[in-house]
Amino acid sequence: MIDDYIEDTDSVRYTRRWIFEPEQIKKGSICPVCDQIVREYKRKLNSGMATSLIWLYHETSPIFGFIHVPSKAPRYVLTGSQLQKLFCWQLILPEPNKDDPAKKCSGKWCINNKGINFVCGRSVEPMYIYIYNGKVNAFSERTTTIQEALGNKFHYQQMMQANWREYLDAVTHEIQTGDL
Repeated sequence: MIDDYIEDTDSVRYTRRWIFEPEQIKKGSICPVCDQIVREYKRKLNSGMATSLIWLYHETSPIFGFIHVPSKAPRYVLTGSQLQKLFCWQLILPEPNKDDPAKKCSGKWCINNKGINFVCGRSVEPMYIYIYNGKVNAFSERTTTIQEALGNKFHYQQMMQANWREYLDAVTHEIQTGDL
């Protein structure tokens, strides 16, 4: 870590305070030590994430185990890696990669109990997370329900019914073709 090599001098303390000031971290700045961008990113729990979570809800559970998302998920789940971003909200679990420990994830994911409660409307989640240096730095006080996260393009009740696959295929086709 860089702290092991940098002496804790007044100038280093000043630089750290300056970089981590709320205004600096939100707008972003260049670190004078390493020349990298230092910024906190705001991410919203959006409709792509909500539809991906509902898909995972139908396909897995803590009881049934994990599903290999890259080979089993429909295109709308794979687009933009929305499903994996739900890990920041702690709504899903990755299966560790036992075959190749150098890789972070096996590509297999499972919804957890917190995710099930959110999908079923029994809980709310922070609408936004704030990510700094690849890690969740904070959660917003403002919360959202699964229905709010879906927005107005999707109908929650239809997505939770037995024929959910047909409904999602039709709606995503309409969105992709601009017919919605």
